Amino acid sequence: LTEEILWRGFVLTFLSKKSNNFFAIFITSVFFGLMHFPVTYSFTQVINVKIFLFDFDGTIVTEDILDVVCDIVGKKEESRIINEKTHTGELTGLQPLCDRINFLHGVSYEQIKKKLDEESYLRKGTVELFEYLRASDFITILSSGNIMPVLRYYKELLGIDYIFGSNPKMTG
Repeated sequence: LTEEILWRGFVLTFLSKKSNNFFAIFITSVFFGLMHFPVTYSFTQVINVKIFLFDFDGTIVTEDILDVVCDIVGKKEESRIINEKTHTGELTGLQPLCDRINFLHGVSYEQIKKKLDEESYLRKGTVELFEYLRASDFITILSSGNIMPVLRYYKELLGIDYIFGSNPKMTG
């Protein structure tokens, strides 16, 4: 029991520093909750967890998808400029992301889906990778600062198990 408590605490602390607390608690709960093991097992005997955690923009997709969906309201270039200034350090904090998300006020999931149906922006091999992971009983998790309607689209497209992202009020 002591070994489990120590590992749980270590994993929770590590994930909390790398991500938000909700995500850390969720992953720790899945990791230790699904695999509750007797004290007699060593940690290496239970590390058989089949979880893949993915980042989104630039990892499974080739474009910044927030820029792409901002094109729905004619703000793709403005979004791209804000994003570029954030990457160069001219803009800092969460405000630039909030500004980009605010461009989408009133945009519906159906509009986002229609836009992304035009082109998936997936990296080559992504579909095959997710097919393999599903067939091999892996749990797949997509975590991003992107908005939930966009992540939901890719969850449905790729059969991803869990998504974590920004959930602004868009009233669309």
